[in-house]
Amino acid sequence: FVKAFNAALQIPIEYDSVAYHLPFIAEWLQTGVLNKLYYSAFAGPISYYPSNYELLDLWSFLPFRNDFFANLINFPLFIILGVVLWRVLRNFGVDKNTALISTAIPFYMPIFLHQAGLPLVDLFFALLFVISIYFLQEIYNSGEKNYSDFLFFGLSIGLFIGTKYLGLIYGTVIVLLLLGIAFFQAKRKKINFLKAGLTTLIWILLTGSFFYIRNWIDSGNPLFPVDLTLFGFNLLEGYKGAGVNEMLTN
Repeated sequence: FVKAFNAALQIPIEYDSVAYHLPFIAEWLQTGVLNKLYYSAFAGPISYYPSNYELLDLWSFLPFRNDFFANLINFPLFIILGVVLWRVLRNFGVDKNTALISTAIPFYMPIFLHQAGLPLVDLFFALLFVISIYFLQEIYNSGEKNYSDFLFFGLSIGLFIGTKYLGLIYGTVIVLLLLGIAFFQAKRKKINFLKAGLTTLIWILLTGSFFYIRNWIDSGNPLFPVDLTLFGFNLLEGYKGAGVNEMLTN
C-alpha cells in the first residue's frame, strides 16, 4: 500500500523506463503509428525490441495523454500473478498450505518488489509465462474437446514472445510440450490435432508477430538489432555489438 501511494504521487524515475520504455509510448502517441523506429540517445536501436508491455502501458497514457498512471500499471498484474501461481501449484497437486506459502515467496523477493510502482516489463513477462503453463495444464487435464484452452495458450505465448526476445527461447520449449500433449490427446480421440494446432498458431501470430514482421520489413532481420552468427556464418545481420548475449539479457 505504501508503494502504491508513492507510485501514485511521483513521476516515473527508473532508468530503463525513462531511457526507452516510456519513449516508445510517447513516440506512438505523437505519431499515431506503431511501426516508426528510432535510435535512442541512451540505448541505441533498442526501439526494435518487442514491445507488448509498452503496448499495454499505452492504455494508461491514453485517458490524459500523459504518464500519470504509468507507475500503477504493475499492481493489478501482481494480483493476477498470485492467482495464476496458486492455480498452477494446485494443478500440480500441491496442498493448499504449501501452495499458499509458495505463491507468497516471489512477492517477498527484491526483484519482484522492485517491479511494484515502476513501469518495468519483467513482471508482465513472468506473468505470461506462468499463464501459458496454466493453460498447458488445462489442455493436459481436459477430458473433452475444448479448443478455448488452445486459444488462450496461443494468446499468452504470443504476448510472451512479443514482450522480449528471450520469450522465443522459453516459448519454444513450452510450445514443444504443447505439441507432445496435443499429439497424446489426439491419439486418445479427445481433440483434432490439426484444429488444435491451427488455433494455437493463429493466436500466437496475432499477438506475437507484429514487432518481428516490422523489424524484418525495416532491416531484413526479424531479431534486429541482434547479430546472429552460427559456425562462423552470419545468419542475421544486426547492430554492431548486439549479439545473442544481448538478446538473452534484454
